[in-house]
Amino acid sequence: QMTHTDYGESSSRMGLGDASAILSYRLLERSDTLKSVVNQQLQVGMGLKMPTGDYETQSDQALTPGNFQLGTGSWDTWLQLRYQLQVRALTVLAEANYRNNFENTDDYRFGDQLSLTASVAYNYAIPRINFVPYGGLSYEYLALDVFERYRQPRTGGNGLYAVTGMEAFVKRFS
Repeated sequence: QMTHTDYGESSSRMGLGDASAILSYRLLERSDTLKSVVNQQLQVGMGLKMPTGDYETQSDQALTPGNFQLGTGSWDTWLQLRYQLQVRALTVLAEANYRNNFENTDDYRFGDQLSLTASVAYNYAIPRINFVPYGGLSYEYLALDVFERYRQPRTGGNGLYAVTGMEAFVKRFS
């Protein structure tokens, strides 16, 4: 559910967004010994974002701005690169995602998106439970939206975010 407030008036939208499917291929998987003290993985992925979420046509966008849409109304492509280095219980992960957005049938094109993430995790094991606290940084860049070849004001931007969390694993559950 999303809520938008403009000049003291609030409106909300609820529903599913666009669906994405990404196919990844492992280019590299290396381990130093049979004990697997050091492991490396490099994956590349390609994907497709499908216009399954609700999108209101441009004539209605005075009421529903682009960043308040549940979907984009367009088919878009996705590229992903992911590198993971594990040394004993310590894991370093770097990931880059790029989404190339295309025009929808309303001649509206949402800005392309780039996200970069770097994080560190540590696997802390006690009997029957593994705890994996992690933290890192994530950077996101969104290009300006374009409607009928004109860049749209108050769209696009960038941000730097701190990412932190913890996962817990018990047998086959996480």
